[in-house]
Amino acid sequence: MNKHNLNKDEIIDSLGYDNKTKNFIRKNLIFLTVSGSHAYGTNTEKSDMDIRGIFVGEPQNILGNNRIDQFENSTNDTVIYELRKALNLIAENNPNMQEILFYDEEDIIFATEEYWNIRKYNQKFISSLARQKYSGYAMSQLKRIHGHSKWITREQNGEFNKKPEMIDYCRFIDLAGNTQKQKCKIEYISKFTFLTHETNTTFKVWKLYDKNKNRIENYNGWFNNENCTFYFKESIDKEDRTFIGLLFFAKDEFNNALDQYNKWKSWKMNRNVDRHETEESFGYDVKHAMHLVRLLRMGYEILTEGKVLVKRPDAKELLEIRNGKWSYNELIAYAENMDKVVLEEAYKNTKLQRSVDKEFVNKILIETYEEFWRK
Repeated sequence: MNKHNLNKDEIIDSLGYDNKTKNFIRKNLIFLTVSGSHAYGTNTEKSDMDIRGIFVGEPQNILGNNRIDQFENSTNDTVIYELRKALNLIAENNPNMQEILFYDEEDIIFATEEYWNIRKYNQKFISSLARQKYSGYAMSQLKRIHGHSKWITREQNGEFNKKPEMIDYCRFIDLAGNTQKQKCKIEYISKFTFLTHETNTTFKVWKLYDKNKNRIENYNGWFNNENCTFYFKESIDKEDRTFIGLLFFAKDEFNNALDQYNKWKSWKMNRNVDRHETEESFGYDVKHAMHLVRLLRMGYEILTEGKVLVKRPDAKELLEIRNGKWSYNELIAYAENMDKVVLEEAYKNTKLQRSVDKEFVNKILIETYEEFWRK
């Protein structure tokens, strides 16, 4: 029994497929393990239990058109890969998949002879591609940290306190050349005037009178804020109107501000509540920071020692990073140094093969399929 006391049948049942599919997975499963933070030793009380596995497709799935690459349940982060897909991803040094051949046995929920036969060749699945793969994944984490930090800073500076309004990007110039930008003044002018097109960003402003030369109120104003457009009165008799000035609209600035506001709002609405609180406390996503450091260090370990250390010897320090021990600037400096200097130097001096032998992977696949189908 694995240390997590997890049962493979309960995990398969949680995938939510019909009984026929569940039985197919049970029949063909060769490996199931705890992954993610629980495997790294960096889990907290709130950490999800990630599960990864491998199944062997049947002949009709491999030789025919009924190919199945994986089964998954995104709600509980369980993914079970077909053997071919799993081994190809491992051979590419995909960080999330390469771990499959190096998990601590105490984290493994279920494993057959086929899995152990593949695992004994795990060193042959290591190559200097780790430089690009682990660094690439790490830098994607850094990009997300940069992006989230940007939103947090702008949010804390009050940039998104209110949704951008068209009126804030307008200025009115009267016949004397006086410019008016104040929102309240422009709102007042809009109550008794009408617009006609001049260009896409410039409009003529008119006072409108009835037959008795009484000024007509414009109850709609100028702005259709719901659709981000203006109201116009193009078909007004010239004798009933008087030109009083021009309205200029900074359309590109408004559209950009509105786009940024909507992106910020979407980001905020879809953020994990707990992680958003820590982001606001520390100014950046500390969980992404922990993964960033882990990935860079694992890449270095692979290049220099030829080891994939899933159970992290630096788990305590990684958790400290997750708890905000490093400042944002310290994290950025560390990441840039590791990526540009340390990993590059390790890559130049590594004794690892440049890539995994494709014929070797093909041989393992054929042997495993034949042995499993024979049974």
